[in-house]
Amino acid sequence: MSVAGAGRSKASARSSTVTQPVEVVAAQQDSQAEPVLEVRSAGPSDAPGVCDLVSRWANAGRLLPRTLREVESLIECFVVARLGEEVVGCAALIVCGEAMAEIRSVAVDPTRTGHGIGRRMVEFLLDESMRLDLDRVFLLTRNPAFFERCGFRTIDPDDLPDSFVHDFLNIQQRTFTDRYVMTREIGDVYHAG
Repeated sequence: MSVAGAGRSKASARSSTVTQPVEVVAAQQDSQAEPVLEVRSAGPSDAPGVCDLVSRWANAGRLLPRTLREVESLIECFVVARLGEEVVGCAALIVCGEAMAEIRSVAVDPTRTGHGIGRRMVEFLLDESMRLDLDRVFLLTRNPAFFERCGFRTIDPDDLPDSFVHDFLNIQQRTFTDRYVMTREIGDVYHAG
């Protein structure tokens, strides 16, 4: 998985592509078996499915909208959850400063929520953040309970670096209104037993 954005200087020496196999559960045993959930880095062929999921949640007012062109340009930042050929979840990791990244666009097919798909994608991105030697990740959400279960805690936007807040508000023209800002230190234990 490649990660967009500028990392710190020591990050420039390391690769930003996943070098280890991703979570892949045993393949189907027969044609009648249920598809197996696979969480992996997204590729170009996943862009339409990612765009569809993000659009569904954006139309409900839960995510920022993204065009297919935007998704295609950031596809290396995304992870997908697939059941067979179907994209049932997506999330993105954007490196955005000194040892810090933002998790964005976490979306699960509404007919498949409550089965751990979102959690597996967040864990995948936390593992990737650790591999990239980041210190922390943060996110904005309207669903803090889910992310609290993943080990995140709510913070004040003033606790974010000034350079990020300036970029976020003035260049990206995003807002903190009606959203919780949450963070997670990368070294924290997050896998539930």
